[in-house]
Amino acid sequence: MGNKKVIKASLNFPIPTPTWISSPTTLTLKIKVKILLTILQSYGIITGVIVVCILGFIFFRIAHILGFIHNEYGRLLIIGCLTYVTTQIVYHLLMLFGLVPFMSMTIPFISYGVFPMLLGSVAIGLTLSIYRRKPYV
Repeated sequence: MGNKKVIKASLNFPIPTPTWISSPTTLTLKIKVKILLTILQSYGIITGVIVVCILGFIFFRIAHILGFIHNEYGRLLIIGCLTYVTTQIVYHLLMLFGLVPFMSMTIPFISYGVFPMLLGSVAIGLTLSIYRRKPYV
């Protein structure tokens, strides 16, 4: 009779599991959404500042290219690409400092995933393609 009570009590005992197994979204959020925070934590402030400077260079380069395009359709395409890239970068930085609500938004060219990388590459490729054909457009 005592053994049945022990077996019954052991079935109700919670088995501890590691946090990355119990919540699979934790790893995804750390790699995909909090990537700049992960870079700052893993590699230091200097590396984080370098990454932010590179992202700022991408923003200013697209804005500089916009000044050379005189066709209205080309300008609108570049403004759309600039808005797409800038919105993600700025929102992620504001989210990092806690100024806006937390949301699953990635940083172009840094965050994990095929689709964000593909959209960022298409935006930059479209911008460079329009810039290359500026005499014709």
